[in-house]
Amino acid sequence: MTRRRAPTPTTAAPPKRRRTQLVNTNTQERNVQKERLVELERLVQTLQGEVAVLEGEVAELRAWASKADSLWEKWVHTALEEGMKYVSALANEAANKTKKDISDALEWSLKNKYEQIQRHIDSRPASLGPSPPKSASASAQLGKKKQTRRARRCRSKTCGCLQLGARVAHQFVTVLRHIPFQLKWHYTDQ
Repeated sequence: MTRRRAPTPTTAAPPKRRRTQLVNTNTQERNVQKERLVELERLVQTLQGEVAVLEGEVAELRAWASKADSLWEKWVHTALEEGMKYVSALANEAANKTKKDISDALEWSLKNKYEQIQRHIDSRPASLGPSPPKSASASAQLGKKKQTRRARRCRSKTCGCLQLGARVAHQFVTVLRHIPFQLKWHYTDQ
């Protein structure tokens, strides 16, 4: 049996249909891609707006942080100045009080010692008696020295100060020695 060949088409209709389908498919893909591009552009614009907002907030935060730092430095500086003023005022007050306490204690001690000396002077007899006769012997000279020493001592049993000018110096030294005790008495008495 012989095969018959299929008749060749005289018109090009099927190829046209294939081309039309391809064109339609390409057009749909392009439309989808355009829509995606539009959505991406919108998303990019939205993100750019959010980024701008975030940048503005960051700038505000930086400005606030710098302002807070300056305020903190100013506050610390002011606090240090006030603290130094307070400390210096306390130091001056303590120094003035110490000076006043020392002067008061010294004045009180001097006044007390002066009154004590005055009482000794008032209770001293008008004359200490005649001086012993001069003798060439050594025993007489020793006796004379002992008598002179006794005559120069204060007659009070509780006081060992010297009379005349030496006694004043001795009392002043005694006052200086008693200053720490007087300060202690002054502080504890308050």
